[in-house]
Amino acid sequence: MAGVSGSSLIQAQLQANSFGHGVFNILADAAVSGNLNADRSSIGVPISYAFTVNDQGAFFNATDILGRHFSYGPRNYQGGTLKAQAAILLHEYGHQLTITGFQHDVGVPKAQNANNDLIDKNCRQLIEGLQ
Repeated sequence: MAGVSGSSLIQAQLQANSFGHGVFNILADAAVSGNLNADRSSIGVPISYAFTVNDQGAFFNATDILGRHFSYGPRNYQGGTLKAQAAILLHEYGHQLTITGFQHDVGVPKAQNANNDLIDKNCRQLIEGLQ
């Protein structure tokens, strides 16, 4: 969204309750922005949701259903922690704001990693300052 600040976007989404959570088919996906797959088909969440987090992913959990540890981003924040949650949400907001260098990354691990590196470069101090 060109010309919209991150804080304004967050406030608007909170007021509109335009976020959700659910069980994803792909456990490695921590969250998604919007409601379309790369092929423009529906991912099955309400059209009003700006982003959705995975109930079984790193946002809420330290391990997956097989007991393997979740980590997120280039700093490998442990799943289920405030730092992992912040990094995940910042990544999703990166898709919703106009940020130089931020890429569409659905199904593109190289772009996902580049986006996470961009979040780390610009937001690491914020994320690591969380207790």
